[in-house]
Amino acid sequence: MEYLILAPPVLMPAEPPSGAFTLAAALAGHGREVALLDLSVAFFHRLLDGGLLAGPGLAGALAYLRDRVGGYEPMTHRSATGVLHRRLGGFGDRFPGWKLTLMDVVSPARLHDPAAMAAALAAGPSPFQDLWEDVLDPVLRQHRPREIWISLAYLSQLPATLDLVGHLRRQ
Repeated sequence: MEYLILAPPVLMPAEPPSGAFTLAAALAGHGREVALLDLSVAFFHRLLDGGLLAGPGLAGALAYLRDRVGGYEPMTHRSATGVLHRRLGGFGDRFPGWKLTLMDVVSPARLHDPAAMAAALAAGPSPFQDLWEDVLDPVLRQHRPREIWISLAYLSQLPATLDLVGHLRRQ
């Protein structure tokens, strides 16, 4: 593989930014061998489907949101997303100092201080390390891309991007 484009978490699962997808399409349109990996989807699957933040009502809420055909019922939809938000509130119990919602992740360090954020990630535990090892590393081993590009569109992606860069350097 020539290029692997990574979209790091955290992006709203229903609203990924178009930059990574546009870049991948443009490269492919010019005959380049390119793949895109949206790591936000995998991140939320690991947390919610994988049981890391399991709790009351989660399975039903996920089933409702995943399996709904023919549109949502407003009250039930609001209840299901409320369950997801409550479960994501437990993220800080697993990773002290961190906060997570469906559209944002907040590290223990100040948002506009990347050096402090990188230091907090290095001090660990990193909420992203298992994701890199379980989802990204097999892709890297299988496809051996010549270049890896990271698409950073939102500040909510900055903590994961810094951790991802560190992981790639260690590889």
